[in-house]
Formats: sequence, C-alpha cells, structure tokens
Amino acid sequence: MILSGRVSDAGLMARLRSGEELELAGAFSEGIYFTGPGGMVMLHDTQYGCLPFGIAIPGFSGLSRAVGANCGQRASLRPEGIFSPGTGLCIYTGFEPVPSPAAVRPSLENLESLRERFTSALGACGRSALLPYCGYPHPSVSKAEIRDEFARAGFEALSLLGGALGAADAVRVREALQGLLGLGRGLTPSFDDFITGLLVTLEHASSVWGLKHPALGFLAQEVSALAPLRTNRFSAAYLLAAARGGDFSLMRNCLELRPSADSLTALLGVGSSSGSDMLCGMVYALGAVSELLHCCLLYTSPSPRDCS
Repeated sequence: MILSGRVSDAGLMARLRSGEELELAGAFSEGIYFTGPGGMVMLHDTQYGCLPFGIAIPGFSGLSRAVGANCGQRASLRPEGIFSPGTGLCIYTGFEPVPSPAAVRPSLENLESLRERFTSALGACGRSALLPYCGYPHPSVSKAEIRDEFARAGFEALSLLGGALGAADAVRVREALQGLLGLGRGLTPSFDDFITGLLVTLEHASSVWGLKHPALGFLAQEVSALAPLRTNRFSAAYLLAAARGGDFSLMRNCLELRPSADSLTALLGVGSSSGSDMLCGMVYALGAVSELLHCCLLYTSPSPRDCS
C-alpha cells in the first residue's frame, strides 16, 4: 500500500535521513507505532494534527488493523519516507515545518477568557473525569466528591503539584509526578495526558507569550526522567515530546487568544478521553500562567518568577 504523509518536526526528518531501522511496537485504532534507537515513530491520520514523532497521513484511520500490522515487523526510515515490507506499507513523506507563531503578550482577561472557554467546552463534552482538577493550584472540589476511582487516586499528588509549581520546588514536583505518571485508563493514561497538556501550555506561554514559568525547566526534566519508568512506552512518547518542547498542533491551535470552535472540537475528539484530559491540563496550566502574569504586573522585577 503506497501512501503519502507529512512530517512537521525537524528532528524526525533528520531520523528519516539517517536510515534508522525500526520495529513495530503496536497497532491501535489511532495509528501504528514503531520504535527504534531514536525513539517512537507514529503513523496516524491527519485528524490528529501534527505530532513531534508522527507522520500524518490523510485517510489513515482504521488502516492500522487492515494492513495486518503485527508487533516485531520491521521498517526502515529513508530520506523518501518509511517502508515496512511486513505490513506492505510504503509511506512517502514531505516536510512541512511548523510555522512560527507571532509573539504576543496576553492580558489577564485574555487568559481568563481562554480558561472559561476551555472549561465550558469540557463541561459540555463530559468525557474527562479530570474536570475537578482544572482549578489551580488546588482541585475545585473535595476528594470525596470525585466519583471516578482513578481521578480520585490522583487527588493528593495533584494538590501537591499545584503548591510545588507555585513555589518552584523541584523536589515536590518530582514527588507529585511520581504519583501522577501512569495513573488512569487507556493507552495514554488520563494523568499522562493531563501532564502533556500542562507542559505544552507552559512551553507555549514561554515561547510565544513571553511568560516563562520558573518551574518549566525542571518540570520538563523530571518528566523526561520519570516517564520511561512510570508509564508505558506509547504514553511516554507523548510526554517526552512535550518535555522537549515538541509541537502538538491541535493544542497549539487551541492556545490562540481567540481559538475557533473547530480547534476545540478537533482536540476534544482525540481518543475516548485523551483530548479532554489534555485540555484539562491546559486549563490548569493557564491558571499557573495567569498567576505568573499577575505577579509580573505587580512587580517591576518579580522574584522568584521570571517573566521573560
């Protein structure tokens, strides 16, 4: 089967040129995962946007099982694309680099508007059990009020994370992550998706909004260190990509100051709850960014926070 796909990540393009050999790690409804010395490579439908480790292929949904993909089958990366004789897939790729968004400094009103839109969309969607954790720095309800057992199990760790981020406390951030990573249902557990959304939003705030949260650096470092140990390799691929500042276009589109309804719909449509759980993490992160911006507005040289 000969198909065409696109790559948006320069690092993945470099891997294609290297001639790296891969092994099929898993085939699921959302795509096919290969793994190699450079990490994970995913073949997925364009409906999932651009992923840092993904090759986006139009009309690929459902094909992962139709092609008879089995774990252990080999594939090769080449400058022209990815070729897997065992599955019969020949994917020719083109490079479409991520556009650089224009730098803009949001107002507190902009950030609150985003939080309200995201929270409203999550409530209407009703697919995430993590909605009570949209509140920052603490959950919006008591532990006893959370019905979902996995969501309830993360209460103490998520509460710890909020205080740790606000205090820029690396030790407590690590402790919180140890209680969250790998927790939840699905191929990408719910709290992994939440942390992915948190990282992507804090990175966007730093690179596009000029609001660098002081915890971003060590949060990313701790996620990179812990993810391979605390969760499965498929979910770890998303976390590792987010920790290194990779582009997830569906989330990036939602972080425009006036995102379209289509952008929110696209993200919320990812997986059974993955997109919703990521959006919960994004709302949580916006609370942290709002706190940072408020501090920047109050003080000329805020400490310990860094607004540049």
